[in-house]
Amino acid sequence: MQKSVRQRKILSLIQAKPIGTQADLKAHLDRAGVPATQSSVSRDLDELGVIKHNGRYSLPRTNGAAAMGFSVSIRPATYWS
Repeated sequence: MQKSVRQRKILSLIQAKPIGTQADLKAHLDRAGVPATQSSVSRDLDELGVIKHNGRYSLPRTNGAAAMGFSVSIRPATYWS
């Protein structure tokens, strides 16, 4: 199964029901006929920007740029003397 299909299903499941662990999410995916390993679930959650809030996975609130697919990375400045 394609990664994009699995990731869409992950987003759908997270929006539809409270899921608190990767094992629970993997079980829901399995029941939905979407095969996944724990490591692929972990990578997908990271790539999708899913956060854990109040003990359950949720989608982060996004501003306009993030919603359009842009991401911003902030790193501390490094000064050389």
